[in-house]
Order: sequence, then C-alpha cells, then structure tokens
Amino acid sequence: MTWFWLTLLAMLGWGVEDVFLKFGAERDDADAQYKIAAWLGAIMGLSLLLLFPLSESGLPLFRLVAGNKFFLLVPLAYAATMVLSNVGLRYLEMSIMSPVENASGAFPMVIMIVYFLATGKISSIGDELSLLDLAGTVCIIGGMIALAVVQRDLFHRGKEIRNENTRYRFGALALLFPLIFCFGDTLDTVVGGIMLEEDSIGEIDLFRLYCLMFLVVGVASYLILVIRRKKIYHLFAVREMPKMAAGVCETAAYVAYIYALAARPLLVAPLVSAYCIISILLSRVFLKEKLRISQYLCIAVIVAGIVLLGISEGVAA
Repeated sequence: MTWFWLTLLAMLGWGVEDVFLKFGAERDDADAQYKIAAWLGAIMGLSLLLLFPLSESGLPLFRLVAGNKFFLLVPLAYAATMVLSNVGLRYLEMSIMSPVENASGAFPMVIMIVYFLATGKISSIGDELSLLDLAGTVCIIGGMIALAVVQRDLFHRGKEIRNENTRYRFGALALLFPLIFCFGDTLDTVVGGIMLEEDSIGEIDLFRLYCLMFLVVGVASYLILVIRRKKIYHLFAVREMPKMAAGVCETAAYVAYIYALAARPLLVAPLVSAYCIISILLSRVFLKEKLRISQYLCIAVIVAGIVLLGISEGVAA
C-alpha cells in the first residue's frame, strides 16, 4: 500500500508545481522557460550531490553514466520536452495545459502491458491487475481523456472564461506545447518502468541520472539566457522565487514517483497522471481560472478511479 501513498504524494507535488510554474511564467517574458529550466537544473544538481550516499550501487557518477549511457537519452528528452512545454504556459491556462500533458497516462500502461506480455514477464493482464484495478484505471484514463477533450472544445469554441490580460498568440497550435511533453513523458515512463521492474537499476541511481540530465539542460538554459540577454541572470531575485518553489516540488515529486513506479509500474503511470485534478483545482483557487460543470464531472470520474485503486490495494493487503 506504500506505493499508493507515494503516488498521491507525487501527484500533490506536481499539482502544486504547476501553480508555481504558471506564476513564474510571465506572459511578456520570452525567456521564462529557460529561467524555469535553470532553476530545475540547480535544484536537481544539488540533489545529485546529496543522494550519492544513498546510491544502491555506490558507483561514482562517471561509472554509473558509462553503464547506462544509452538510457541517458530518455531523461534528456524528458527534461528538454519540459522546457518546450513551459513555453505554452504563456499562452494557455494551466487548466488546459495539465490535462493535455497528462493524457500520457493512458499510453505507458498499455505499452508496458504489451511489453511484459511479449517478454513473458506476465502471462495475462489478470496476473498484474484485479477487476478493481482495471475499473479504477479505466476511470482515470477515461476521465483524463474526457477532460482533455472538454478543454480542447472549450478552447476551440472560445467559450472558456479568460483573464482579460491573456493572449493566445498561437491559437489552437498552442496545444502542441503540452502534447510535446505528453509524448516525452510517455517515453520516460515506459523506459523507467521497464528498467525498475527488471531490477536493472536502483531507484536512487535512476534518479541520479535524471538529476544529471536536468542539470545539463539547466546549465544549457542558463547559458542561453546569458547569451540572449547579454547579462548575468540572477537566480535568487525575489521575482524568481516561484520558479525555485516549482523546482523543489518537481524534485520531491519525482523521488516519490520513482519509488512508487518501482513497486507497481502498470498502475502508477495512469494514477499519477491524475494530478491534473490538483492542478485544475489549485488553478481555480490561486490563478482564478474558472471551471464548468463538464470539467467537474470529468474530475469526479477520475477521483472515483483513484478511490477504486485505493480500495483494491486495501483488499489485497
């Protein structure tokens, strides 16, 4: 049952992070995504140092990298797609961004089930998932997809209630930003889940590799900032504190997520994607983004799925 609470912790962390990201993405700042990436890189880089004593392998970083050099492309792609996704923060409400990004929850579980069946890791879906698990997963995936469709339709029809200062420069094309992250997140979840399930790497060692790639992207983003602005970017300026808070939330959430993923890779992927519920609700409270009845209905279906998964684990225990 521990995996379930770790998953909820990751959901909370990422939901709160979304709000801080939105606060930190000023609409008139074309470099906001690089600033966010620089902060994420800084915090992940610090985590890289702090986590070394907890490493399962005890390997120095260069040896850990050498043994997993091809896998490094996955966290690098994940970090890079996050930068691209953050561009969309200036042109879309978070209540649209988060559900579209988290539609990725539907893909990793399907891909991992196919992989585990093909490799003989499981002989049938029933080996891994109970009826309650399946019902909960269907609710979560179905609710997320429905929520993404509702948000898309509201966007296209121009019916969502917008802040008067919001500008949709790219129109419907702005949805490409969260969709890019959706595909990057799918790749990340599938490969990470398979590696953890097959015990080819420990949870902390996996996170160290992610920290390293976030650090690389963060340093690259900082250099881009310096080149574009022709001056030093001060990370610790007061107006940059929301970006720092977002970085802390991302780091904490990812640690919880990796441990949960190692325990139940097929269930954690769709469940953790439901953190868009938290993003939407917090956006309503702190960002003053308003929801419609159809959105609340979708959220209710997703919550029902989470409850079913919790009941299933309680019965299994």
